[in-house]
Order: sequence, then structure tokens, then C-alpha cells
Amino acid sequence: DYFRFYQDANNALSVGLPQFGETDLKGFLGENFPVCTGMPWCDAGATEGYWTPPQCAGAGTNASDCVEFYMVTPSWDTAYFEQLTLNHNLKAVHGYYGWGLPDLLKERVAAGKPSIYW
Repeated sequence: DYFRFYQDANNALSVGLPQFGETDLKGFLGENFPVCTGMPWCDAGATEGYWTPPQCAGAGTNASDCVEFYMVTPSWDTAYFEQLTLNHNLKAVHGYYGWGLPDLLKERVAAGKPSIYW
């Protein structure tokens, strides 16, 4: 049950996973923002470009209380990882970085920062 570790964002943050808002998704993508479009779970407003599960956006919490999982596009394994996050009550927002994700991951690896991505 390794997933239980991610049910408490403080656990995940303690090992260096990115907190939601740490990476500038809109700035990273530039004119390609947002990648998360056309799917019913893609957020609008302040969290446009992300999917924020209820456990990160419900009463008494907000997205900045969660870590960020890096995703390529919402069409890869459509809703599979989003559903796992929801079902297991993981404190994680999904950020969609498109085909620039490998560049972001290279930067994080070079800086010695761990990441969860798909």
C-alpha cells in the first residue's frame, strides 16, 4: 500500500516532491498553454491547465496543500491516473506539460529534485 504515503502531502513534500504552484506551468508552456483542454476534468480559472481532485480543492483545503504530479497530455491513458488519484485520496494535483515535459524533468533531475510523472 505504498500509495498511502501520498495521502498526506506533507509526507510527499518531505522527500522533495514539488508542491502545487512550485512550477510555473503557464510560463513553461508559453503559447502552448494550456495543454489540458477538451476533457471534462480540465480545470478553468486559477488552476487552468491542471486537474485538481476534490481532496485538494474541497472545503478546508486548497491546491497549494497538495503536491504536483507531472503529466504529458490528458489523452494519455485517459483519466486512468486521475481516477487512481481520486480513488486513493492522493493529495496531488495533475499538471499537463505536453511534449515539453522531458525538458522539465531533465531540469529537475539535474537539480536533484524528485518527480512523479506519466
